[in-house]
Amino acid sequence: METYAKYIFENEKKNGDKEYSGCIALSVDNINCNLIFGIIKGSRWFDLTDSEIFFDSTMENYYIYFRKSFHNDNDFNNEEEITVEIIKKIIQKIYEMLDTLIFDKITGQLVERHVLELNNAKKQAFKKFIKIDDDCSVCLEPTQEKTPCNHILCMSCC
Repeated sequence: METYAKYIFENEKKNGDKEYSGCIALSVDNINCNLIFGIIKGSRWFDLTDSEIFFDSTMENYYIYFRKSFHNDNDFNNEEEITVEIIKKIIQKIYEMLDTLIFDKITGQLVERHVLELNNAKKQAFKKFIKIDDDCSVCLEPTQEKTPCNHILCMSCC
């Protein structure tokens, strides 16, 4: 991690020394995705996107599985000077968070485990009052995902 943080610091700076970014291909809960992160003075963030981002130079037409910013995070002083150590700390924080993510087949998103458990409890409580999900036309699992032509199809079956 030290080597990658140093590489980012030395090779990926933009706008003088105020902005850094990186991209790593990885798998989270058996979902192949790209970790794209940015470190800007005053802001730290990351996205987990589909692998199609490498084929879309505009970065406008890609699927975001998960997005997180660290604007109000007590671990970071967003105004401090960006160093290799800061970049390493941010990458470590991101990797710690990746371990808490789980794929929600219903929404097609990666979510923090505790959020998914809370959402499932809410759905069970209101299940008899409203229909929240439809069933995937392939695997028959509940989902909220639809194809562009409005067919119900979960992310796993796409």
